[in-house]
Amino acid sequence: MGAMGHLLFEPRNVAGRPGYRTWINSYALPWRKTLDVGLVDGIVLGYDIQMQADALALAGGLRDPDDPETLVEDVATLFFGQPPTIGVRQRMIDELLGGMQPGEWHLGLPKAEARVQALLRLTMRLPDFQLK
Repeated sequence: MGAMGHLLFEPRNVAGRPGYRTWINSYALPWRKTLDVGLVDGIVLGYDIQMQADALALAGGLRDPDDPETLVEDVATLFFGQPPTIGVRQRMIDELLGGMQPGEWHLGLPKAEARVQALLRLTMRLPDFQLK
């Protein structure tokens, strides 16, 4: 957090942290993306951060994780606060499927965890998430 200029209990001034999009700059945005993705991988800059999101549990708790379109819509709504645009939805579906046909996808596949992790990494790198 310190690398992004957000030291715990040390706001920049007595007013606290400025709101809205004032945090966006060429230094903070790449760090934020690195840290966000680190929560999926459990590793930040080569260091084990002792925590990792459970991608399969997250997906399994959504409406229909075996339907790629529903899964993507639910992930987008969870992370963006709204359904994705058509272009973003297709990009997310393509990332989830990794070349598979939609009918081949289900959460019980041997590589399902890696595919859902790839979806989460992409989702957190998108402007829709970063600017939420």
